[in-house]
Amino acid sequence: MKSLPGRRQFLKGMAALGAGVYIMPVLGASLQHKATTLLLSPGVNHSRFSYGIGQTLPTQVQSLVPFQPRHWQKIIQQHRGERLIGLMDNASFTIFETILADHGARFLATGHHAHGHRFVTVPETAGIAASLDHCLSGSTAGYRLEEVCRGKPRPALGNPGAINYSWAQDWASATGAFYAQIAKGTWTAGTPGNFNRNATSMRSTKDALVSFVVEA
Repeated sequence: MKSLPGRRQFLKGMAALGAGVYIMPVLGASLQHKATTLLLSPGVNHSRFSYGIGQTLPTQVQSLVPFQPRHWQKIIQQHRGERLIGLMDNASFTIFETILADHGARFLATGHHAHGHRFVTVPETAGIAASLDHCLSGSTAGYRLEEVCRGKPRPALGNPGAINYSWAQDWASATGAFYAQIAKGTWTAGTPGNFNRNATSMRSTKDALVSFVVEA
């Protein structure tokens, strides 16, 4: 864990390199019945992920705003108390995560998507891996899913995967749909688990995409 001066120096260095992350508002109901914001890093193919979110939260793409650390701090302050959804490359997420740590934000769910999918959840968002397994089980492609819950999972009140996500047969659209439910506060927590269907073990996530839901 970097010290506070160390994190600030790290962010200044990244600013000098011109690191960029874009934001795209997603119009729809959230816990506060305001627009939910989808955070994207440049060059990330987000069409399927956005489609999944759009099944619950109607989307409207607006002008993209280039990222700078100071600007990110302002964005976080503007969205204090709101739930934000994101999809970033691993390097951009590392910067974003560092900024959020300085502002006391709380991650509700994080997914690392490389040669498999590794989720980190909290008790109220547990069960994402099981739900994704439910969606992908009809596919002929192999996959590996892992989930770690930070905290004691609550007794499952239902099966989130039982919701009709028949259109969500790829990881991006399904994960986007799950995150939209979390952002709205309507996700039904399940049981974390690991699932493997004709896939090898998880490999390095250094070049992974990272998806997340965070409470700013």
